[in-house]
Amino acid sequence: MTTPDRRRLWATASLALGAFLLLTLLPIGLTGPVGATVGPGLWRALGLGALGLPLFFLAIGLAGFGRLGRLDPKRAAILLGAIAFLVPYLIGVLARVAQADFLGPLAEWGVTPRLVGWLPGLFARAALDSIGVAGGLIAGFVALTAATLGTLAWHPLQRLEDGPRPKPEPAPEEPVVRIADQVVEVEEPEPTGLLDKVRGKRKKEPVAPTAAPEDDPDLVAPPVVSNDDALPPIDLLAPPVAA
Repeated sequence: MTTPDRRRLWATASLALGAFLLLTLLPIGLTGPVGATVGPGLWRALGLGALGLPLFFLAIGLAGFGRLGRLDPKRAAILLGAIAFLVPYLIGVLARVAQADFLGPLAEWGVTPRLVGWLPGLFARAALDSIGVAGGLIAGFVALTAATLGTLAWHPLQRLEDGPRPKPEPAPEEPVVRIADQVVEVEEPEPTGLLDKVRGKRKKEPVAPTAAPEDDPDLVAPPVVSNDDALPPIDLLAPPVAA
């Protein structure tokens, strides 16, 4: 069997196990005696985190088939396991659970013990006895940050970081054909000012020609020369006689 086939087999087995565990948590009686034992045991131990166990295996299967993006099966298992434990733990710290809440059969438990479970409740009670409510919440927040950093490379206080953030790469630009701009001639408006009106009237008035004085010898027209005097004699225009 090749490595990709083994990966597909493990992913299929994880999906099947996750589906079976999810059915054991439901009161429908489809999983037989094993489900009747495993289901109540998960509710008693993990409380609300019992839902995280089938999701844990389902996420491993989906990651094996490459359906969770950058999350591989190992990272998906770490993230789901941390969430399944930390959510009931934080509820137990806020509700200030006590050890006496988890004594007796499951049917006699209150709402808070059912949500917390005895395992997260044990850690919540230890945090309350040592560092109090504030310390327990801070410890849970730090643990959740460590889980998200180790799996998603993200943490809740990322906005407080100083420094340039990586900018998304711009999408490749498509080639654009540029069309030459059209040249539009703008007609100048006609003059509307008072000075322009006066100039326009002056241009329209015809100028009378001035007559030259008769006694001025420089202004006398030159004599007209006839074109007949400029031609040669008619005899010279006859063709030559052949010898």
